[in-house]
Amino acid sequence: YFLEVIARYDASSNFSPETRWGLFPTVGLGWRISDENFFKNNIRFINNLKLRANYGMVGEDRIQNKTYVNRFTQTTGYLFGGVYTNGLDPNLQPNPEATWEKSRTFNVGFDATVLNKINISADFYQRYSYDMFNSLDASAVPATTGLINPVKNYGKALAWGAEFTVGYRTKISRDWGITTDVNFGWSNSQVLQQYYTPANFGLFGSNGLSNPIGKDPRTYNGNNYGYIATGILRSQAEVDALLASNPNYTIGGQRPQVGFMNFKDVNGDGKIDDNDITLMYDKTTPVVGFGITLGITYKAFKLQTNLNLTVGGKRFYDSEARKVPTTTQNAPSFWKDSWTPENPNAKYPRADAPLARETSTFWAVSGTQSRINNMVLSYTLPKRISEKYKIPDFRLILTGTNLWNIINPLDYKDPYTGNFASYPTLRTLSVGLNVSL
Repeated sequence: YFLEVIARYDASSNFSPETRWGLFPTVGLGWRISDENFFKNNIRFINNLKLRANYGMVGEDRIQNKTYVNRFTQTTGYLFGGVYTNGLDPNLQPNPEATWEKSRTFNVGFDATVLNKINISADFYQRYSYDMFNSLDASAVPATTGLINPVKNYGKALAWGAEFTVGYRTKISRDWGITTDVNFGWSNSQVLQQYYTPANFGLFGSNGLSNPIGKDPRTYNGNNYGYIATGILRSQAEVDALLASNPNYTIGGQRPQVGFMNFKDVNGDGKIDDNDITLMYDKTTPVVGFGITLGITYKAFKLQTNLNLTVGGKRFYDSEARKVPTTTQNAPSFWKDSWTPENPNAKYPRADAPLARETSTFWAVSGTQSRINNMVLSYTLPKRISEKYKIPDFRLILTGTNLWNIINPLDYKDPYTGNFASYPTLRTLSVGLNVSL
């Protein structure tokens, strides 16, 4: 049986003397159930099993120093009589009641060894944060007041998820061995309370999509707000049919033309504009993410590699890549396959089509991605040779990083870069030698 109790009592000069101290305790419990006779005598394929639970609190002081006193910035432009003179401009509204942001975390899990070869760990957690630092948006108070909204302990949020680790180690023969470790998990969170910007409730129409309070961030996130693309207008007959049903129909303020991308008229007003931006998918974030480490040993050689894998969700062509090519604007080569009279079956719409570069389902691809992050090949001098020549340690190491993309959902760029115009992640190869005499 295990019991661990830890308590921190911290102070921060970011808060006033009356509120700067915070007590943050943690309690951990563990039970190695595999040492119990009832377990050992009945379950023999599990060599070790430990159950554990932790409950505790942590604090954050991530705000500016001395937010409890007035602060000013010198400025010019104040008219005093007939002369412009210097003045003091407040840059902080003090809040002497501000104190630590707090989070309560509850975690349960287990560690197990099965058949002396497989190691399994699992953790399930919930994190409740409260007294989070928050302040009203500047637009929430009239500019004529001259006030800067103070930081207050107002926000609340909840996060939860699970993490798993599975490891396997075995010797195939005297010379060969294999090791592997797989980490995977899932998580979610929700903003329970925070100040909001009133203007956000009118953004993208009247549905308040950008208000995150009480919503699932896997669905309600900036990547998931866009137009629902219905396809490229590839012929004049399609354009004529569209205008016959709605003579005043417009796309981004323009009458439809051949080669334009068309979109779903979400609010049914007969035109495509900002009010037709909506949620594009049920979820855009990956369903699960994996970190995988594989190792192979053969006599004095050892090869170890690390790769990641994310499954599900959506990725979108970046905004820089969606910019239309011009005489002064570079663009990815995929724009060569845009609609022209000679290429009516092109994959992409006309480069000058309205709303063509806006976020829409047209620019979405599967979010599944996999990459080999690094690989290390090493050779260690056998013990009999090192003893003979009195060389305690001799290792030759070949290392590679950012080696290969196994699955790249955005084949026009390195998936680790923000946009296609950014400098790509470099592939690095290095050779090292460690020798001790």
